[in-house]
Amino acid sequence: MKILLSLLSILICSNLVAKDFVLPKDEAGKVVYTEVVQVDGVLKDELFDRAYSWVLKNANRELQTQDKANGIVIGSGHTPTLTVVQVVRHNAGIVKYSISVAVKDGRYKYDFSHFEHEGAAENSEWDSGGSLDNEKSASRSGMRGMLQRVWNKIKEKTDENIRTLIISLKAAMLEKVEVW
Repeated sequence: MKILLSLLSILICSNLVAKDFVLPKDEAGKVVYTEVVQVDGVLKDELFDRAYSWVLKNANRELQTQDKANGIVIGSGHTPTLTVVQVVRHNAGIVKYSISVAVKDGRYKYDFSHFEHEGAAENSEWDSGGSLDNEKSASRSGMRGMLQRVWNKIKEKTDENIRTLIISLKAAMLEKVEVW
């Protein structure tokens, strides 16, 4: 019985204390994942084809710009977010973002930015949390708005998903693309 009470009190206390999850930010305080990556011996046009192919497959097919002459591909995407509250998984909506890849001979630069949370239509507990640049959610649904621990979980899941996309992008930029 003492063990059960101890575990219950630990569970309750851990839910009350929410540690902020910190995402990478630029000098202006905006969440951004960016890096310049060297790809020795690969010309700009080939890197563009690789970037274009990857963005087309991974940015939910939402291309805004594809400029081969200037070596830039810009798209937008979204990633799902799930959160667990009291051992139950909830659909917490999606996080939309922008992706740009700029290429030059032998290198490319990627930027994932403009992260914005949109709540799930079927989950009326939480509406849109707003920009992930914010430390606290902009959600005002429910009695107290979105709990900080839920906002942190959304940020953690987004971070995990974006880091997975970055690994995928880096692998794709090393592979030769056949253009028909």
